[in-house]
Amino acid sequence: MLIDTREPPPSNEGLPAWEPNWGMWLRVFLAVSLGLGATETTGALAVLLIFAAFAAACSAVGAVFDYWGGLTEWRQ
Repeated sequence: MLIDTREPPPSNEGLPAWEPNWGMWLRVFLAVSLGLGATETTGALAVLLIFAAFAAACSAVGAVFDYWGGLTEWRQ
């Protein structure tokens, strides 16, 4: 007969089952609003807004996925 005498894991009462990634959602909102702003303007300002929206979208994707250190751990 096997009796489990370990203590139960601490309860996480009060913590949500999931927590949204607010940094990612802020970047997504920024990318969408910059993209919409780019459609309403013309000229160089529209191009700058498109580049800013692209940078915000790339930052949102980067916030979702881990970086894993990149080449900083690469040794020759």
